[in-house]
Amino acid sequence: MSVSYIHNKHSVTGGGFHFQFTPKYRQPVFEDEQIEFFMNNAFRAAANRLEIKIRCIEFGPDHVHLFVTHVKNYSQAKIAGYMKGLTSRLIRRDLWDRVKRYEWGESFWSDGYFSEPVGHLTDAHIEHYIGRQQKKHWAKPRLKTKKEVIITQSTLNDYR
Repeated sequence: MSVSYIHNKHSVTGGGFHFQFTPKYRQPVFEDEQIEFFMNNAFRAAANRLEIKIRCIEFGPDHVHLFVTHVKNYSQAKIAGYMKGLTSRLIRRDLWDRVKRYEWGESFWSDGYFSEPVGHLTDAHIEHYIGRQQKKHWAKPRLKTKKEVIITQSTLNDYR
């Protein structure tokens, strides 16, 4: 494995963060494939705006795992707040008819989140970790580390 670092004018950085976000009251919203697909694209749009990279994204029925890198300019709290805020606004705006049955109150996500800093990880490490985590939620792990959802510029403009 070759280790890649981000070289900036005055710094060199590496690693990233692992996040887990949970919908309010652990509702199983991601059993709906359309909601999962929409949120996958919404998270990627948010990452593009922050100029960070999502190395891996995986959904359980009632949570999402994100591994993000290139996070030089942002704290864990800033990334979590931005990701949760933007995705909540987008899904409630664009898929309200599908998510309203899961909503109780004013927010899509629960108030908290899990995060931890991660060092350099290979795709194999990420697949192993998420696969192990997801086995308790799905019959088979549904890994997507190799498949990237392409967001066109026109799609990104829709999220502005």
